[in-house]
Amino acid sequence: MRPTTPLDRMAGAHDAAVLAVARRGDPVSRSGLAQELQVTPQAISKILARLMERGLVEEAGTVTSGPGKPTTLYEIVPGSRRAIGLHLTRSRLHSVVVDLTGEILERRELEIGRLQPVPELVATLADETRALQDVGPGILLGVGVGMPGPVDGEE
Repeated sequence: MRPTTPLDRMAGAHDAAVLAVARRGDPVSRSGLAQELQVTPQAISKILARLMERGLVEEAGTVTSGPGKPTTLYEIVPGSRRAIGLHLTRSRLHSVVVDLTGEILERRELEIGRLQPVPELVATLADETRALQDVGPGILLGVGVGMPGPVDGEE
């Protein structure tokens, strides 16, 4: 794998911005994306091409609003990617698998010991992740873990 360049990172930011708009739910047009993100329609065409090549966005039909070529609409492909979320409380582990739009594909809850030793707790998190890794379609992007408590930045 080649190292990323500043241009790669810029493309990633633009891709993320288009996906953020598309995640809102309604199909979007090139011109609508360009206006909302304040970039040229040509730039949006390049971004959409990248996203379509990766299976993240697809054409969602066309709309005719007068003379001229119909406007092509685009939408996110929810099942193309998924993620696991783990939320740890003092006595429970809440876990979800979500698709690219945030739709919950599976939700689970597990009771844990209030004073579970750290190695056991880490093993519980790993076991839950393994149990959920194949739930749902698409590529697993990653796992996020949230837990309450103070954060010691130095330790």
